[in-house]
Amino acid sequence: MTRSIAIATGIPYKRVRKDLTDLTKEMTGGLETSAANGVLAPVYHRYLTDLGWEVVITKGQYLKSDLGEPGPIITRLTRHTVAIVDGA
Repeated sequence: MTRSIAIATGIPYKRVRKDLTDLTKEMTGGLETSAANGVLAPVYHRYLTDLGWEVVITKGQYLKSDLGEPGPIITRLTRHTVAIVDGA
């Protein structure tokens, strides 16, 4: 998730990782102390919505080659995330 966010937002990877680690510590009360082994969905959801991103649910849908959406997209696949910028 960290890499996808960095690519899609243009924020440097190290900054995103630090921000997500800090938010993880805050949201779990210190039970989780790092984003190094993955980021919990509520954490990355809050991070992205705080940046002004919105969630679009497309369960059961397939991505088309022409997404018709301007700007970058972060898509969540099973146990994986992908940043799509300019259709690539």
